[in-house]
Parts: sequence; C-alpha cells; structure tokens
Amino acid sequence: MRISHRLALHALWIATALRVLVPSAADPDLWGHLLFGDVFLHAGIASTNGFAYTTPAHPWIDHELGAEAVMAAVYAARPCAAATRRGRRRSRPPSRPSS
Repeated sequence: MRISHRLALHALWIATALRVLVPSAADPDLWGHLLFGDVFLHAGIASTNGFAYTTPAHPWIDHELGAEAVMAAVYAARPCAAATRRGRRRSRPPSRPSS
C-alpha cells in the first residue's frame, strides 16, 4: 500500500473517531422540537401526531410542549442564536463604496 493511501486511511479513521467521540453542539432532536413548538404556536395543541409515519391518528400527548413553544419562539426571533450554543452576533456585511 502506498504512503498516500495509508495516510488517507489514517485521516479517515481519525475524522470518524472525532465525529463519534466529540459531542455535538446541538440536540439531535432540535429540529423536531422547533417544529412541534411552531405547530403549537400557530395551531394550538395537537391531539394526534400527524408527523408519525406508522400511526398518524394515534392519540399523542407532547410532554415537552412548553419547552418546545419557548424554543420555537426564540428561534423565530433569532434563528442563529437559538440553533447554536454560541449565539454569535451576526456582523453586518461590508458597505459598498458609492460610485
């Protein structure tokens, strides 16, 4: 095996290990929480889970509804700050010189 192939395999192995071992900055269910909170804010409390593939008419009690509504409201106000823990301020784009 050539050195470049071996180096590529080591880089792939290290990248995979880092991806698995380093925790993510966002909750994996973040987008679901935002969606359910948004549905609550716009349509009220859902009695069935219309997002389920196998049982869309099954009765559903969302036990995280209050937190999801807050998350959806914060995300609607500031999408960048809500989706990441860092909440960096967005800088203004550079102004163009007048011609």
